[in-house]
Amino acid sequence: MNWKKTAAILAFLSNVLLVLPNCQAQRGRFYGGGRISLNLAQIDGDGIFGYNRFGLGAGVFGAANLGSKSELHLEFLYNVRGSRYNSRSLQNVAYQLKYIDIPLLFTFKDWFVEEQKANYYKMHFQGGMYFGRLFNSSSENASNLDQQFRKNDLGWILGFTYYANVHVGLTGRFTNSVLPLIKYVNSQGEEIKMISYFISLGLTYRFN
Repeated sequence: MNWKKTAAILAFLSNVLLVLPNCQAQRGRFYGGGRISLNLAQIDGDGIFGYNRFGLGAGVFGAANLGSKSELHLEFLYNVRGSRYNSRSLQNVAYQLKYIDIPLLFTFKDWFVEEQKANYYKMHFQGGMYFGRLFNSSSENASNLDQQFRKNDLGWILGFTYYANVHVGLTGRFTNSVLPLIKYVNSQGEEIKMISYFISLGLTYRFN
């Protein structure tokens, strides 16, 4: 695990998050924020079942209000993905994959709330595409197969955020690659495609 690279990325994201409140060109139309999450990941095609790879997700985002109930989000995220065996697995193989992901998401808002300090929508439903770049990987008992994984990733995201107040929300997402990490033919002559996907649960903070 390359802790220096991870620390540098987290430091960069933290610095971006600190300046977001001052970078809103038109208050009310544009806004920014940040989020941190726990990722539960697995890889289809690796012979291991279950969301056993736990990893950190963190990042920042900027958004524009398209209408009274819709927004467009551009995000910059650090995500740890992969897979890991457990006691029920048929083989003891594990992968840890670190990505920089850039999602572009459409958001629909509902459940309008009026409060003294501010009015806001409690439920935000999100969907869209992302581009990802694999910058670090490691494996266990996998003959360094991760070194042959595709570096560029493309996929889709579906999720929601429930806002407890105008700033803080609970976010849940499902992220699925459409490009295989690698394709190969196994000993039985079958073509195997390894596809990465994960669930993330975390907190979102938005500046308004």
